[in-house]
Amino acid sequence: MTCVTFDEDAKAERKLLFIKDRGCWSYVGFTNQPNQTVSIGDGCQSNGTIAHEVGHALGFWHEQSRPDRDAFIEIHKENVSEGKLYNFEPRTWGEVTTLDVPYDLGSDMHYGAKFYAKDKNSSLTTVHTLDPHMSRVIGQRQELSFYDIKLANKAYCDGVCRSQGVDLEQPCHREGYQDPQACRRCRCPGGFAGDFCERVAPGKKAECGGTVDAERDGTIVSPGYYASEYHSGVQCTWLIKAPEGKRIFLQFLGDFGIAGHLDLCKDFVEVRYNTSLAMTGARFCIDDPPRYPLMSAGNEMLVLFRSYEDSRICDDSRHSWKCKMIFTGFKAKYYAESCGGCSNRKSSNQTVCVRRLSYTCAQPWQETIKIDCPKWWYTESCGMRTVNRVRYATCSRDETYCCGDWVLERGRCIDPVSKKKINILSSISNDIPLADDVSGHYVLPSTQMLSAHHTESPRPTRPPGDLWGPWGEWGECPRTCGGSVLVRTRKCLSSSSCGPSNIQADKQLCAQNPCYRQCIVPKRILCDMWSTCTRAVYEQCNPYCYSGFSLKSNRCFPNSMLGSKVS
Repeated sequence: MTCVTFDEDAKAERKLLFIKDRGCWSYVGFTNQPNQTVSIGDGCQSNGTIAHEVGHALGFWHEQSRPDRDAFIEIHKENVSEGKLYNFEPRTWGEVTTLDVPYDLGSDMHYGAKFYAKDKNSSLTTVHTLDPHMSRVIGQRQELSFYDIKLANKAYCDGVCRSQGVDLEQPCHREGYQDPQACRRCRCPGGFAGDFCERVAPGKKAECGGTVDAERDGTIVSPGYYASEYHSGVQCTWLIKAPEGKRIFLQFLGDFGIAGHLDLCKDFVEVRYNTSLAMTGARFCIDDPPRYPLMSAGNEMLVLFRSYEDSRICDDSRHSWKCKMIFTGFKAKYYAESCGGCSNRKSSNQTVCVRRLSYTCAQPWQETIKIDCPKWWYTESCGMRTVNRVRYATCSRDETYCCGDWVLERGRCIDPVSKKKINILSSISNDIPLADDVSGHYVLPSTQMLSAHHTESPRPTRPPGDLWGPWGEWGECPRTCGGSVLVRTRKCLSSSSCGPSNIQADKQLCAQNPCYRQCIVPKRILCDMWSTCTRAVYEQCNPYCYSGFSLKSNRCFPNSMLGSKVS
């Protein structure tokens, strides 16, 4: 994996000395001692745990000690055991050098959700991921992550291929880099393969995975799903691709069961939905998939299925139902939708498109240094002073955008033609005021609503003489929940004969199902083959409607129809 190798040599002047002390611990970086001690005590024998402690000896701080951690996690100091808070203190950029490797929630050096928690049996956490889907990623000790290995190679092996005079024939894809152990090829992130990371990694111990086109809706299924059993050592990778200007959606279907633990997935299905497909994605296991579709940031999504646990196929019929729950695997459907008005204009209100940008970022810190005394002074030190330092690095961030003349408003992309029509409607009728809501969509509340039970509004009878033109299209509902209104219009063909207004508006309700917020609730789950336990999970709760609508009989109705607000 890296150019760093370890030889057993008890006579070496300087060495790492592995001992069996209490717990797992190591000093960080070079200690200038003949024997630099690393403790591998009871419960510390897994490969990932040993690599974690050796990583400290090589100079790796804990990942959550990085100064940029606040963009990814929160530390709940009030839940940390007494005397252990020092493990959660951030370091400065003067102490941490990232070598342009991004923050990695999947790092072998990252703490888990309940590390050093006062009460590990409660739902209280010490480390909380800002993306709730990443909660079962942090704390893994199965293996070094792609970014762990990349950082070690950049720190210790950067000049290996250069010293051999070997250059790559072409750049690496997918954030891969020149492999110091095979300089004519790239080292690739998990899920990708080829000399230059140009293709999807093939399946292991199963025929599965590959590249799929999201132009047509489809499904992906883990091996053994229909037999309700998957085996250990299986690796599958699906790269789902859509044209530029579209985003991909993934929805889990039917039975779902993957072996795991309360706060950490061992076996898992991982979904990489960020703009970087090298970055560790959200992991799902046990019987707890997301209940709503996952959306990609760009036009690609990577889905990985990994089983590390020993296979436990039930031969005893007494336990088959439990094995079926644990080892079912997963099934999911995928589809693509236009974003930003970039692919099509069927909907006048679309999600934004997202692209990844690289930029130069500053990593500042303060440092206290000794003031040198004049040569004629009688002491060696003339005090201390604080100086400002800065290092510049290459960082990346996501940027939202719309295509063409579409307008970015409150996190959504709006068709300017549709927006102009709405403005016209609001200016010609006092009883159709224009109101904006918290989602960035526009609604047109009115006292002249059609019945919520009508799926299609009947056309009003035309005035005598057929003075009105045809009705426009309804279009798509601007929301998926919380209440909204569809509007279509038609123009008068004779402006002098249609009264005070030359435009008629026809409206109907849509998206009447309430929206739901996410909240944390306790849930009894099967934590292993023989017992159940409680974990905190995210579920939909607290139904609500958008501004101008109220909830009644679990449906969202305009306040003007109900007469007063309904709780």
